[in-house]
Amino acid sequence: MQQHLLEVATNCDDSLDSRWNKITGAIHKIAEETFGKASKKQPNDWFDKECREATEVKNKAYVNMQQ
Repeated sequence: MQQHLLEVATNCDDSLDSRWNKITGAIHKIAEETFGKASKKQPNDWFDKECREATEVKNKAYVNMQQ
């Protein structure tokens, strides 16, 4: 893990933006190696048939209110 950051720290010839991009890239790489890749999609187990029906009733009431 430290190897990624040491590579960035030893290369001082780069511009500030380039070094910043390398540091953030190294941190992301270390985090992915340590924790694994995160799933962006979370299941909506709580949104069941009852919730869907309640949402439909709410939406119909909203449309009626606007008319």
